[in-house]
Amino acid sequence: MRRLLCAVTLASSLCAYAAQSPERLLDSAIQAFQRGDLSSAVSLTTEGAAKWPRNAEFPHVRGVAYFRGGKLDQAAADLKLARTLAPADGKIAKDLALVYLQSKQYDAATLQLLDAVKFEPKDALAHLLLGRALQNSNRSLPAITEFKTALKLDPAIPLGHYHLGYAYASIGKNDDAIAELEIEAARTHATPEVNYRLGRYLLESGKIEEAIAQLRKAAALGDPEALYDLGKALLLHGNAAEAVAYLEKATSSSPDAASAYFQLSRAYSKLGKAEESRAALARFNALKASQPGAGGMATGRRD
Repeated sequence: MRRLLCAVTLASSLCAYAAQSPERLLDSAIQAFQRGDLSSAVSLTTEGAAKWPRNAEFPHVRGVAYFRGGKLDQAAADLKLARTLAPADGKIAKDLALVYLQSKQYDAATLQLLDAVKFEPKDALAHLLLGRALQNSNRSLPAITEFKTALKLDPAIPLGHYHLGYAYASIGKNDDAIAELEIEAARTHATPEVNYRLGRYLLESGKIEEAIAQLRKAAALGDPEALYDLGKALLLHGNAAEAVAYLEKATSSSPDAASAYFQLSRAYSKLGKAEESRAALARFNALKASQPGAGGMATGRRD
């Protein structure tokens, strides 16, 4: 009986220890995060960080939870702490970089991602994110290298060809951009930005009918930027009436977009609506005068 009692007592002690182990608490926090209970995830990781202050995973997971909840400052603070505790952990560096990318701190993101790919050179997502940070810092050539590396490591990585195509377009290689976007569009469904970018590059290359097809898809999926380009493409294709419909939607969606009024004025003129054309042109001129630093057609769009 005494031996049995000792065994029961020992088992109870082990269970109590397991319940309080960092692994058990961390697993509970991760499960809370995965089911969308961010409050519980933060609470559990806060408890863990207090009990095991040298364990990097508690501030790591809490930082990710804060990031998911849109609390970027708290996320950055926790992930910086986690990096201090585990300076060679590429996953933490990558997650901190995501916070910096969201905050548009592209140079800071680049530094974190250089560490991430150093520690985990076969992490395709880290290379893709590094490419994005470089591209957003106007460093297109090294960005292209990173996007190609990401696709080599994982040919199916989401939006890999999209980002590579965008980078090609930024250095004037529209044919290469179109080729990459066509690959992405063929394998990606219900992603309006892919159709929009492909349609825009096709339009800039003079492939109007193909551009219209892609821009229709983007507009149908709710991309507001596609409205202007679709209206412009339809006007170039000789369909002024339908162009007006989309350009009116574009001006309604973005009342300060001067280029849309310029194209709308042209479309009205094609339909013989002189008064409407003059009003749209007057609006364009007023917007252009109020936006002297915007360049081009006041919006930076190619008209």
